[in-house]
Amino acid sequence: MARWVNGNLYVQTTEVFGILPIPDPVQAFSGILKYDEQIKPQQYAYLASKQATRFAVLGVHTSDEKTLFSRFMLTEPVFMKEGGPDWPTAVRKWNEASNGRNIFYKVFVRFIV
Repeated sequence: MARWVNGNLYVQTTEVFGILPIPDPVQAFSGILKYDEQIKPQQYAYLASKQATRFAVLGVHTSDEKTLFSRFMLTEPVFMKEGGPDWPTAVRKWNEASNGRNIFYKVFVRFIV
């Protein structure tokens, strides 16, 4: 046990590694509801709890999401704007349809370099 360091003797960190919570401003901007311990999602419950969102935030991956995306691209004005979709508004529209079973939350984050 020589050179062994007991990490419990130090102040515990509040850092998060791995799955990060979605920041409150991003949730508000994207129309995402906060995680509620009383309302557990049916799919990806652990991921949603770590992201601090009602439903998990995932890329388009289910067949229902692919169908919804195609329908939105053909029928929703916010997706059909000249020059491309208005993504911030489109994400909010998408998140209104999210149900945590086959349609999941999406986020729009603008990276400024």
